[in-house]
Amino acid sequence: MTPESTSILILASLLSGLVGALASIYVYGKREKRQFKLFTLKDFAANRFDITGIDFSKVLNEIVVVFNDSPAVLRALNQFHEAITQNLGTQAIAVVTRIEVIS
Repeated sequence: MTPESTSILILASLLSGLVGALASIYVYGKREKRQFKLFTLKDFAANRFDITGIDFSKVLNEIVVVFNDSPAVLRALNQFHEAITQNLGTQAIAVVTRIEVIS
């Protein structure tokens, strides 16, 4: 083997390892983000019948962070907040159901 072919072999080995590591990081990041969304949705659904409770409030705050890349969910959450502040109970329940469907 010539020194040039050895250099190419080493460079290709390093590059393939780097590409593999970056692909793994990307896939793992997407998986973790999806897991956070699923856990938040599960907690949201579990507490949806007690909209005045502490656990429901915590989940609503978590939705803002976890679903920050989903404008439809944030719009539905904003509508929910408006319905709650105006004491529109049935409309608030409808919005909660819509958030579950969007998620």
